[in-house]
Amino acid sequence: YMYDTSAQDSLTSVSVPDSDRQWFSAGFTYNLDEKSNIDFGFTYLLGDDVQVSEGTPNPLGSPQYLSTLTATTHA
Repeated sequence: YMYDTSAQDSLTSVSVPDSDRQWFSAGFTYNLDEKSNIDFGFTYLLGDDVQVSEGTPNPLGSPQYLSTLTATTHA
């Protein structure tokens, strides 16, 4: 188990939707013979939903934005 905190708390974007998350991991090794083995592993991540709102400002001023995006991401 590991608890991982976000690298950024206030600034989020669609390309970097970061949040705190919990890692649950397990694994085992299967020995085939004296010289060979196979490792198995599984990790499940739980992260908070992150609300993201972005806009591209219009340099001419009207309308205020050329594009806007509002989304919920699962980090």
